[in-house]
Amino acid sequence: MITEVFNGVRLALRRWPRLVVLAGMITVASAMVAVAAGDVLSQFQIMRGGTELRERHAVTFTPYYRDSDVAVISSHTMAGLVESVEARTAYTAVISNVEIDNPDFAAGRPAVLLFGDELAELYPDLNLCSPAPCGMRGALVPAAEVAEVEIAGRKVSVDRQLAHSATFFDVNAAGLVLDHAVVLLLPADLIPRLDLYEQEELIWRTVLLEPGSETTDDFVDGAAGDGLMLVPHHIARDQPQRFGDLMQVSASYLTAFSAFGALIILAFASSSWETFRRESRSFAIHRVYGASVRHLVVRVGAYLAATLLVLPLLVLVAIQVMGEPVASGARLIAAALFAIFIVMWAAGVKMIYSRTTLGRGQ
Repeated sequence: MITEVFNGVRLALRRWPRLVVLAGMITVASAMVAVAAGDVLSQFQIMRGGTELRERHAVTFTPYYRDSDVAVISSHTMAGLVESVEARTAYTAVISNVEIDNPDFAAGRPAVLLFGDELAELYPDLNLCSPAPCGMRGALVPAAEVAEVEIAGRKVSVDRQLAHSATFFDVNAAGLVLDHAVVLLLPADLIPRLDLYEQEELIWRTVLLEPGSETTDDFVDGAAGDGLMLVPHHIARDQPQRFGDLMQVSASYLTAFSAFGALIILAFASSSWETFRRESRSFAIHRVYGASVRHLVVRVGAYLAATLLVLPLLVLVAIQVMGEPVASGARLIAAALFAIFIVMWAAGVKMIYSRTTLGRGQ
């Protein structure tokens, strides 16, 4: 069988200029579609997160600062936030300012602090740990690297692993992929014990769930009194157009690149069928001298793999270093290439088998 593998590769190399052109075009198309698919997957995560919050009539905030110093949040404002989080009418997070004076925190990994039991219901796909306090590692964070952290005077075990490409919906930006992060789900009573930078971010990242206008106004007024100006946004009213625009642009790129890739695959299929027709007599002679159907299958598979899989898969593997969501798009395109390979392999063997005298006689 090894001989048949070499024969299949030699068949591909016999017309090496065509091989180089087709393999190069397939590789370029695969890389472009992988990037576009990764973008669409990311936007889809954003859409799902936005849908959950729209159904809860959530209100989010954009911060503006009176001066360059960090806002000092009053105990009254903090107490109100703690009460809302414990009542499950709000949740909040710290993403950018976790232990900024301690670069060794969580072994230097990006850290995310989450507050609110309602998060488990809003984002079930995250499969968050429970009960708080508890910690989770991103899919690409080694278990031995972070086993425990200390935050706000509380030690938290990090003993759960998030699923690959787990994404947290950051209402102020986009989907936040957590593969390289350490995520801590903390109880609301730790909020007053965080430092000033973390408390300031907690306030403007707060998401109020089904609040009345009076609740929203009180929250904004309390933050303003502490020097932090907040502009409220009702997701059900403000966000659908933004999400729609994001998905429309992403889908248009994906459609264009997919069409380009489909044309290249069709060109490759046409070239392969022409090669198989030319080689039918050689295959027939090969079988007369004792080759079995298995030899035919291996030779055809080797020919197709040499052109369709080797170079594109090498590039798609290299794309993995770009991280999520492009890595997910690369894996999706790799699976699609394998599916196309299997279909063309079966069709090629069937065509050659039917064109040989021995095959028609059986």
